[in-house]
Amino acid sequence: MSDGKIGCYFPTAIESNLELDLAEKLLPIAKKYLSDERFLTNTWNYKNTYDPQNELSRMPDMAPFVNFIRNKAHSFLHNCGYDTSNMDFNVQVFFSEMFDGDFHQRHTHPNCLLSGILYLQVPENSAPLVVYDPRPHRKFAVYQKLQNAINISSNPEVSWDTLFFHPVAGTFLIWESWLEHEVLMNKSVGGRITAVFNVSGVNEAVRY
Repeated sequence: MSDGKIGCYFPTAIESNLELDLAEKLLPIAKKYLSDERFLTNTWNYKNTYDPQNELSRMPDMAPFVNFIRNKAHSFLHNCGYDTSNMDFNVQVFFSEMFDGDFHQRHTHPNCLLSGILYLQVPENSAPLVVYDPRPHRKFAVYQKLQNAINISSNPEVSWDTLFFHPVAGTFLIWESWLEHEVLMNKSVGGRITAVFNVSGVNEAVRY
């Protein structure tokens, strides 16, 4: 009996690129708001400015980054094959700073279309981002793996179950918000500073 051809279908899209100039410009803005008690909420038990009312995204010095994310949302969805001609978006941005011992458990971003992150300051021993296989059965069925077949590619950070991003300053990631991800326990002494964003639709052309 011959083996059949195995095809991999239904890809999960994650865009990754380097936006170092943008990160360098945004870092002092992030530090300003992270040092202002009026903007700190410390949601999820670590230092951040998350606010459901989205006040931060309306600040004048945030406009260039908000516009950048809005344009990225259009290009990401267009490159995934979606018609973005009638789409318009709301953008939510918040900053976070993680220190030794901080983490963010496995989660998604509900009621959003796209989510992502821009790494602004990444000291040594900063925690990676882990992205999980979105297929539901992965939560319930665990297969024993052959020792020589752990990875599905030459990239040691990719397996059948997880994808690890070990970022540097300027790393930009964007994905669809239903994708589960996690920040493992951070071990850096200095602050691991990120700009996190969510994108949601504002018209009937975008349905949840």
